[in-house]
Amino acid sequence: MRNKNGGVPRTCIEQYVRWDIGHEEMPEEFKYIEVNAVVHAAACITTNDEDMELSYVNLVGTHRIANLCREKRCDIVVLISSTPIIGIPDGNPITERTPLNPLTMYHATKAAQELILGQLTTVGIRVANLRVASPIAPIMAKDTIFTMFAKNAHYGRNLLLNGKGTRRQNYIDTRDIAQAVDKIIDANKASGIYYCASDVTTSNAELAEMCIKIADSKSKMVYSGIPDDADNQVWEIDSSRIRNEIGFEQEYTIAQTIRDFIQNLERTS
Repeated sequence: MRNKNGGVPRTCIEQYVRWDIGHEEMPEEFKYIEVNAVVHAAACITTNDEDMELSYVNLVGTHRIANLCREKRCDIVVLISSTPIIGIPDGNPITERTPLNPLTMYHATKAAQELILGQLTTVGIRVANLRVASPIAPIMAKDTIFTMFAKNAHYGRNLLLNGKGTRRQNYIDTRDIAQAVDKIIDANKASGIYYCASDVTTSNAELAEMCIKIADSKSKMVYSGIPDDADNQVWEIDSSRIRNEIGFEQEYTIAQTIRDFIQNLERTS
C-alpha cells in the first residue's frame, strides 16, 4: 500500500498476520492483502550449527517468502542480511565485491537467503540485500558487548575487556537501518547488495571509554588478561554505494545511541 506521497506508510500497521514461515504455508489472510513491498527480517539466530531450525526458518521460510512475492507480484523485497557472511575481514575495507566465506551455519543460511530471493529478479521483482553491521539500539533485549558496557557504566560497575580491546566494528543504529530500508523501497532502481554501516569504526576499548564518559560514571576499564582472538579484526566497511545511490546518511552516531540507551535504563529502573 502506498501513501499519498507515493511512499510506503511508516507508522501505521493496518493488519497483523501470524505466520510461522519455517513450518506453515502462506496464511489464508494473505489472499486478501495487497503487497507492494516485503521486508524480510525473520530468521532463526543460533550458534548451534546442528539446530535444524536454521534450515526450516532461514531456508524453507525464505523460499515461502519468495513464493509470496511471486504470487502477490510485489515490486521489491528487502532482505535484512548480515555482514559476517564474508567470514573474517582480511584487513581491507569490506565492499559489495568482497567474496563470501561464512564460518557458521547461521551465516551460511543468511548467504543462502540472498541467493534464494535473488531468483525473483527473473520475474521482474527487485531484490535488495541490506547487509547490516553490528546493529545497536536504545532498547536491546540481547546481551552484547554494547549493552553490557552501557549497563555497567550506568550502574557504576567496572567494564571488563578481554585481550587488548582492539577489535574494531562499524556500529549502526537500528533507526538508521530502518531509514535505509525506507530509502531502498522508495528508490525506483535500488537492487543488489548494500552495506549499511557507520562511517567510523570503534574499538572495544573506545566503546568502553565512551560508555563511561557518557554515563558520567565512576566505572573503570579493567583488562581480564584473557586473550581475544578477535583483537586484530577490523570491520571497516565501505558503505559508499548506499550513500551514493539512494542518498542514505547516518543520523545516529554511536554516542547518541549510547546516550539513548542509558536514558532508557534510567526511565525503566
